[in-house]
This record gives sequence, C-alpha cells and structure tokens, in this order.
Amino acid sequence: AIDNVAFTFPNLHLAVVVDDIQMLATGRSSGEVASQVRDAIALVAYYVEDVAKLTLSDPKTLVITNSKESARAVSSSVRRLKGSVVSSGRNLGVDYAAGKRSSGIVRKRRLLAVLQRIPRLKRLMKARASTARIVRCGLLPAATYGVGVTGISDGDLRSLRVTARKGVVDNLAGRSLTVDLMLFGDRFDPAYVCSRAPIVMWLTALW
Repeated sequence: AIDNVAFTFPNLHLAVVVDDIQMLATGRSSGEVASQVRDAIALVAYYVEDVAKLTLSDPKTLVITNSKESARAVSSSVRRLKGSVVSSGRNLGVDYAAGKRSSGIVRKRRLLAVLQRIPRLKRLMKARASTARIVRCGLLPAATYGVGVTGISDGDLRSLRVTARKGVVDNLAGRSLTVDLMLFGDRFDPAYVCSRAPIVMWLTALW
C-alpha cells in the first residue's frame, strides 16, 4: 500500500518504521506542499482505514514544517491535521524540527529520567557496591541516544556529566568533575561520546 502511495506521489518521501508513517513533502510553494500532503494522506487513510480496517491515531499526528505559510496551508487543507502543527516534536526517539532549531524537550526528558535513577545508585554505593558499570552501560546510553543526529547543548552536556558523576561518586565536595570522570576510564565521560558521535555519523554516511 505504501509503495502505491510512493508511486502515486514521486516527490513525496515516505517511510514506515514499525507502526509509524512519515511523510516528507517539498515544493516550490506552500500550496504545492499542502496539495501533496492532502492527497497523500487521503490515500494512506484509504489503505489503512478502509482496506486494512485499522485506525490512524489523529492525536499522535504531528505536522512539522520550516515555514508558517506551509503550516497554515497544510492544516487548513487537511481537516484531520487541524491542531497538529507544532514547531518541533519527537521523531524516532529524538528531537526533530524540520531543519529549524528544536526545543530539545525530548533530550531533556531523557536526562530527567536518568537523574531520577541516581537515588537508587546512591543506595548501592552506601552498600559499597560498584555502580560504574550500571552508569556506563545503562544510564549513559539512555541519555545519549540519538546524539549523533541531534547533538547536545553545552548545558545539557554539563548536566549529564554531573549526573554521571553522582552515579559513581558519593562525596562530591571539593572535587573536580573532569578528574572524577577520567578516573573511571577514557570513555566514561559523556563528553567523549557526545563530542565524537556527530562526527562518526557523518563519516559513516560518507564512507
């Protein structure tokens, strides 16, 4: 069905990831983009809802565009998309803003989720248990997911580094953040992963 939609709209880039359908529309004007999206959504809805007897979740639908004109044109031409226009949103677990600066809310939620697990690690440290492997293999990968695509702000990176240290060091007074992280290995410091991940992503694509 999606192949038929892609064939019908060759200028529309379509992708299906598990149960998510994504459309990327480009055009010379906002009207052209709105026309593509309107007709493509109607065809997708036909295949999904009329043929397959499944349901498209309108509350989970997002319209993200890099121009206000396109946003107005799309939302006004497709009734089921009215109220779905946002400046940025979650796309495959990372922040997405169609080329514009994202809000970073998805990354901040990940950092908050990691921070909320620190009290458990503190209890383990009081019992003289080693927590470095938990931080390295659990907390840091969860917090840095997708950083190769989106990067990370200086503020969020510092917050993550402080959180990582809290997970392995009990008494923080008068200590150096950088030295503490270095003592747990070359790649323990989140700055290592976050600084190299975008470069590796680009090199992988070029290679």
